[in-house]
Order: sequence, then structure tokens, then C-alpha cells
Amino acid sequence: MQLVDAPTGRAVVIGRRSGGVVRVRAVVSGRPDSLDTARVLLTGDLLRRVLEELHGMQVFVTLAGLDRADPDMSAALARQLGRFWIAAPTPDDAAPARALEICVTGADAAAVTQHQAAAVRLSIGPVRTPHHDTPDAGEDLAVRFALIGVRYDRPVSLTAATLEHAQATIRRWRRRIAQWGDQPSAPMPRDVVADCTAAFDANLDIAGVITRLVELEDDDVVPPGAKFETFLHVDRVLALDLASGLGAAG
Repeated sequence: MQLVDAPTGRAVVIGRRSGGVVRVRAVVSGRPDSLDTARVLLTGDLLRRVLEELHGMQVFVTLAGLDRADPDMSAALARQLGRFWIAAPTPDDAAPARALEICVTGADAAAVTQHQAAAVRLSIGPVRTPHHDTPDAGEDLAVRFALIGVRYDRPVSLTAATLEHAQATIRRWRRRIAQWGDQPSAPMPRDVVADCTAAFDANLDIAGVITRLVELEDDDVVPPGAKFETFLHVDRVLALDLASGLGAAG
């Protein structure tokens, strides 16, 4: 996997040759229930999923900048993690000293540069909600989809149209996966899997992965069973609960 260090623009390769053990330090500065905090945590979670699921590495995600001893802060964080399907961070001392560190912070320049010991420092773009609207609770996975679908260092605008598109895509994919699941299983197309893995590894290009899935969805050459296996394989990283429609086709 290749990531770009925000302060220097230097590309850094993260892989088993670098030790196979990674610590992702998520640094938050706002409220635990804010969407900016959610995006920092989501990026850390995506890194963990890519490195563990696709590369077999050991990843520890830790949290800095939030007083978890405060019951209100801790409860708000727990709700945020549950909303967006983010695994709970591990204790700060859980990662071994030899772990390679990736620091994920908000867009504040000082916060990005102060973690000099990190091999890579990622700056996460802000989340904008027009008219200061907060997405409804029923839109949590649509919000996750919208947040991860834009490159992590760019701003995201969660408009009503953006969320409607994300929600519609998730529902359509769930419905089609349920339909494909009724067909004989088939091996995943190697080119599609390779393209998705390459996109995940190219500075976490989730938009490239989504584009490839849209292309696969309407590919008449690939058997339905192969599409089924591929979508569920990729969802191990995307975490959109695409399998929830199984048994509901028709």
C-alpha cells in the first residue's frame, strides 16, 4: 500500500517488508459526535481493513486527543463508532514499539506536523453540511458511503442529493447481491479484484473501487455468481453491510 505524507508530499510504501505491524493513530480535536471526527475515525478504520483484510498485516488503531475517562465523551464516542461501523480503538499501549506508525488527523496543519515520529501523516478534509443539517440516524451507512467515496484529504459536502444517491446505491447493490446469490457460485474475476486492490493501495482510492464496482454491476460477461463473490469480498473493506439483502430477492 502506498500513502502520501501530507507535510512533505512523499510517497511511503506500507507493507510486510516494513515489519508487518502497523499502528494507526487517529488524532481528533473536535467533539466525538461530530462528522469531522467521524471522518478521521473512518479513515483509520479503512486503513486497518485494507492492511488486515488484503495484506494480512497486524494493525492497532489508537485514539488521541479525546478524554475517554470522561463518561460523556466516552459514551458519545461509542455511539459514533456504532453508527458508522467503526471498530473500537485499542488501548494506547497495545501496539508494540516496533510498529510502523500512520498518523491520521484533521486538516489543522499544526496537528499534522507535530507527529514527527510517524512514518506517514494524513490530513483529513472537513465535512460540510449545508444549512448545518445533521443526517438522520437512518442514513448512517449512506453517510459512511458518502464520506469514504471522496478522497480523504478533500472536503466532503453532505447534501441531500449526495445522501440520496448513496442510499439508493446501497439499496440497489443489496438487492442485486440477493439476486446474484441465487445463482451458481463462480470465481471472482481476477482483473476486477486486481483493479480494486490496486485502488485501495493507491493512497486509499475508494472512489476508484466504487467506480470499478459500478462497471462490474452491469457487465454482461461476468457471471452473476462471480459478481456476488466480488461484491462481498470488497465489502470486507467498504463495510456497507451489502449482504443484508440476502434472502430478500424478488
